[in-house]
Amino acid sequence: MQNQIYSIEEAANALSIKRELLLRWMDYFEVKADKSKMLTKEQLTLLRTVQYLLHEKGYTMEGAKAVYQNKQTQLKEAVEIIDELSSIKTYLLNVKSNLQEL
Repeated sequence: MQNQIYSIEEAANALSIKRELLLRWMDYFEVKADKSKMLTKEQLTLLRTVQYLLHEKGYTMEGAKAVYQNKQTQLKEAVEIIDELSSIKTYLLNVKSNLQEL
């Protein structure tokens, strides 16, 4: 998630979901792309938070929306930490693989 703007396809790929699912989430959570169908980093973070609530915490769409509206700041920080830890994990797995090749 290094770019500052993302196409719908890039956002779906970044979240490892289908484009149709992303569009459904965007509609339900009122995430509006600009005229060129681009999303900002903040919008992608919101969608990653939605993904966290739905897939990892098991909320329904309605429940996820309610939780998000009540705990935006805490959820955003939690998702950012999870993303950073995931990046670190990937890096460490690459280091391990490279060391094993020696």
